This record gives sequence, structure tokens and C-alpha cells, in this order.
Amino acid sequence: MTKPSTTYEPDMVNDAATQEYRLAARVTIQDVDQEVGLTLAGLPCDFERRERGHAVTYLIRWDSAELGRLVIAPPTRIFPFVRVREVKLGPEFEAMCTPIRLALDLLSRTAEQVGVEESSRFSYPRPKRRQIVEEYRAARRNGEIENKETWAECQYHICRKTLWRYECEFPEEETLPPVSNS
Repeated sequence: MTKPSTTYEPDMVNDAATQEYRLAARVTIQDVDQEVGLTLAGLPCDFERRERGHAVTYLIRWDSAELGRLVIAPPTRIFPFVRVREVKLGPEFEAMCTPIRLALDLLSRTAEQVGVEESSRFSYPRPKRRQIVEEYRAARRNGEIENKETWAECQYHICRKTLWRYECEFPEEETLPPVSNS
């Protein structure tokens, strides 16, 4: 987790200070939502969870007085990671956020340690994906492939689009002709 940056949003109640925390790229909004909910359940406060679009907001209260909000924003094209904003409305809110920040920091560090090859997103681990691409390119160079879809399905039980994704993951090295100094 990166160091928080303090910003001020004019649409918040009065002069509510907002701090934003960015999590590791592999952390999903569902992971953050679950972690925040579990941590808040163990704290001596009342909270209400609201969803608006893909964002989740937790309103945190103490003795019916709202102390602050936690807003979990999903990844976007501009910000490719989940962000958690703390909107502080009361002085007790800072202390209440400390265990939440610690839980999110642990979640972020754990996610960074998980390798791409262990992801369930792919049918095969990374070394096998590289091998599939190399075999496909060799067969294509030898003229053994009439239909990419058929080859991918028969050889590895994957579709053409999956093979294309594997090819994008392992781009072909371009071989340039040697440069002469004459």
C-alpha cells in the first residue's frame, strides 16, 4: 500500500479531510469489501454498507453520530487498482481506521506475492502457455496449420481467442537483419 495522499473534495460535508489509499493491482474490490466489513464488525462502532454503481461506501457511526465514511472505488482505465478513501468527519475516526489500514496493507502485500502463473484465469501455468505458443508458431511456420481454432482445440482444448491471448503474453521476437558497416 502506498503512503496516503491527503486531498480535499468540495462536495463533501463542510471541510471533511479525505485520504486515499491505493492497493496492489491484483486486489479486487470484493476482497477489499470483505476485509473492511470483517474488520469493522470487530470494532466498537455501528456501520452501514451502501453500494452505488461499482463503488461501496461504509458509513461509520458512534452513538448515532457519523464519524466518517470509507469509500471503496473499483479499478478504472485511469486508476488500474482499487482505492479506499477515508472521509473523516470526526476526530475518533482516525484511530478507528488504523486496524482497517493494517488489514488492507496485509491484503495488498499478500496479493503482490501471488504469481501470475498461479492465477486461475488461465487453463495452463505460464511455462506451459509459452510452450503452447512456441509449438503453434513452429507449426504455422512449417505450414501445418489450416485453421487456428481447430489446431488449438485439438491440441490443447482451448479456443482461438485463448491462444491469441497466450500469443499476446509471449510476443514474437523480431529478427532484424545484421547491420553492415560498409
